[in-house]
Amino acid sequence: MIRLTIFSLSVALLSSCAEAEVSSNHLPLEASNTTASTQPSFIDDKMRGISSELPIKYNSSIEGRDDTCGFKDHAGRIITPAIYDHCGEFHDGMAYVTHGYDTIGYVNTQGKVAIPIIYPIFFDFIPEMRDFSEGRVAVYKDDNWGFIDKQGKSVTPYVYRYVGDFSNGLATVSRDEKFGAIDRNGDIVIDFRYQSLGDFKEGLISFRLTDDNRLGYINIKGKPVIAPTWYAGLDFSEGLAAVAVEDNDKLKWGFIDRKGKVVIKPKYDAVTPDVGDLSLYTDVSGGHFTNGLATMYIEDDKITQVTIDKQGNEVKRQTYDSYDDIFSKNTF
Repeated sequence: MIRLTIFSLSVALLSSCAEAEVSSNHLPLEASNTTASTQPSFIDDKMRGISSELPIKYNSSIEGRDDTCGFKDHAGRIITPAIYDHCGEFHDGMAYVTHGYDTIGYVNTQGKVAIPIIYPIFFDFIPEMRDFSEGRVAVYKDDNWGFIDKQGKSVTPYVYRYVGDFSNGLATVSRDEKFGAIDRNGDIVIDFRYQSLGDFKEGLISFRLTDDNRLGYINIKGKPVIAPTWYAGLDFSEGLAAVAVEDNDKLKWGFIDRKGKVVIKPKYDAVTPDVGDLSLYTDVSGGHFTNGLATMYIEDDKITQVTIDKQGNEVKRQTYDSYDDIFSKNTF
């Protein structure tokens, strides 16, 4: 949900590692992958015995095409020839490879094609190139989404208009203009009754029952945990979630804990830079804690980027003339 790698903006401004980028009416921004101790745990690559030194992407040129890509191991040996147009990073022991922006497949850590490069790439301003998560990956077929496993076997029918990535053993999906959640076997765990659902992070997920309803949080069983009292909210990260209240027709952002208690008073104007569609191509963001720190924004005559700790103490601030300046200083 969403981890973006920059493609050259001169090549149609396209993202190479697009998590699902959807309207804020559908899903909040994706948060940290930290999992609460009470939630299902999944074995990562290192625990499976796969070397932590995963293969690395390299670029070459063939048949007059620039920047074709493949993979090398850390000894420099080519394990996947540079015959693909785009190559992703390894997630869950798999990395995507594409032929143009037409079809996508996956190679394993030995550099072998594990999933044939036959699945259409969904394209809506940017191409959606999904990474494996918890042994599953979303693929697009017949104008709908479904999931396959690492052997390329279908584990859900292709019936969903939107699918998130698996987290905490569940994935957000939508059909008939309503959102619900399924488990790794494709079984429905949370009924399709929500106007929007976020992604499961740390065992909680944001929801709205209707467009007019405020936002709250439910657990992996669909039980309300935090009442829908907020105008907006992001997924949980490191035990906290950014939420917004309305103040004079503007949103003010702060943080709540897993019980819904306000721990950082809403006073910030934004959680992510407002640079329009260009924000899809940068890792400049905010509103999520990583290693105990989060970035927030104050809008005035200029833009102040503020780094805070989990108690709300200010650690760093920097002022820019505009959001575009933040973007340009943090992309390339």
